[in-house]
Amino acid sequence: LFGAIDPSYTTNGIKWIPLSAETYWQITMDRYVSISGQPVVCSSGCQAIVDTGTSLLAMPNQDLNTILEALGVGSNGEISCHAISSLPDIVFHINGYAFPLTPSAYVIEVSISRGADRGVWGCPAAGNHHLPCPRLQTDGVCMLGLQGMDVPTESGELWILGDVFIRE
Repeated sequence: LFGAIDPSYTTNGIKWIPLSAETYWQITMDRYVSISGQPVVCSSGCQAIVDTGTSLLAMPNQDLNTILEALGVGSNGEISCHAISSLPDIVFHINGYAFPLTPSAYVIEVSISRGADRGVWGCPAAGNHHLPCPRLQTDGVCMLGLQGMDVPTESGELWILGDVFIRE
C-alpha cells in the first residue's frame, strides 16, 4: 500500500499526534515521563522529535541521569541481561495517550569481546556479519537504548524518540 496505512502491521492502531513544529516532526510530550507510576522527568512537558534515523532514545543529559537513577542502573547504562525482567516500563505521556516502553524495547543485548592486548569492542549479539568483531572471550551484556544529548531549542531541551520508541 503506497501512501496508505496497512493495519496488519500495527498492534495497537495508530495514534495521531499534532506537530508542534513541522521542521523535524516535532511533538509535545504534554505531561511527563513516568517510571513505576511516578513522574521522573519532563514534569512541565517537553518537546520531542520522532525520528526513524535515530536508533536510540536521546534525551537531555540531566534527564538521562534521572532515569538511570530511577531504574537503578549505573551511569554507563550497562546492566546484567538477567536483570531485564525486574526493570519497569518507561511511560511517555503524549497528547493524552500513554505510550509504555517495556524493558524488552529499551534494553539491547550486546556482546563485548575482550582481547589480551586488543582492548574492548562492542558487537551486535544477533551476529551482524557486516561488522568486524574479533572474539577472544565473549561476555553477554545488556545496555539501555538511551543516550544523553543536550539539544537546546527556543522551547527548551529536545528529546529524540528514535527506533526504540517507534517500534513499540
